[in-house]
Amino acid sequence: MAFFFFSFHVHEKTILIPLLGLGLCLRYVGYYYLDFVTFACMSMFYLFRYDLMDFQYFVSTIFFWYFCQRMLKLLDSMNFFKKLTIEHQKVYPTFNKMDDEKLVKNCIKLIGFIDKLYFKLVRVLFYVLVLILHIVERYVKPPAHLPGLWFWFIDILAFFVFGIVWVRTNLYLFYLVGKSVVKEKRIQKKID
Repeated sequence: MAFFFFSFHVHEKTILIPLLGLGLCLRYVGYYYLDFVTFACMSMFYLFRYDLMDFQYFVSTIFFWYFCQRMLKLLDSMNFFKKLTIEHQKVYPTFNKMDDEKLVKNCIKLIGFIDKLYFKLVRVLFYVLVLILHIVERYVKPPAHLPGLWFWFIDILAFFVFGIVWVRTNLYLFYLVGKSVVKEKRIQKKID
């Protein structure tokens, strides 16, 4: 296992390392984890196709997606995930600088906007596009000078999902930093 994670020839580890960190933050990322893992597997479709493992690819992807979706719904019903809303955040207007409070509020607004846009439009669109690309890849020949065209489109969609997850995760980190700074200032204000 150490050879697998620390050798430089294994390219699958480039997706396993971020998955490890994202799996540890499951409580904060929720359904983004499912999409990240699914699109990570889809981005390696070319490798499965090259090894003639199409059936294994589809079975493992569908099984994982179904299992993970059920698990996330169960965890959601148990209120496992951290929900961010502006109503749950206290704003302390007594500070001289409001920058940290604005950071917290703006991060919550941006996270809410990304979540609404992603779950209502982008997520469904990306899954439909990947399904269409899988069908097109199977039945339509790409141009001779671009033999991996359909695989590249799948990888581009996966890149956008990775980017959305990265932006949303970093916004959540900014939120946590801003929240701790606001709390620290509040305590310092009480001490003074």
